[in-house]
Amino acid sequence: MQIDISVELLQGTKSADGSMLADASAEITMLRRECSSLRLRIQTLQETVDNMTARNAQLLADLQASNIVDTAGGLAMYRLTVMRLN
Repeated sequence: MQIDISVELLQGTKSADGSMLADASAEITMLRRECSSLRLRIQTLQETVDNMTARNAQLLADLQASNIVDTAGGLAMYRLTVMRLN
């Protein structure tokens, strides 16, 4: 039994004065806060990706529509569309 406790003390899994437990608890709290912050950041980035994907789809649809008009002789419509997007 004494050998098991000595091994735990050397490995840092057990502390004679409880400070190791307090340090581990503080680290867990810090890691939980960081994890929460990172989850929020991921959600924000995912919203940005979704918005940009929707915007790209709209731009591609506008480009395809303007190409159809352009093939019918409507180059002016294409230029107006491009100017509107800028």
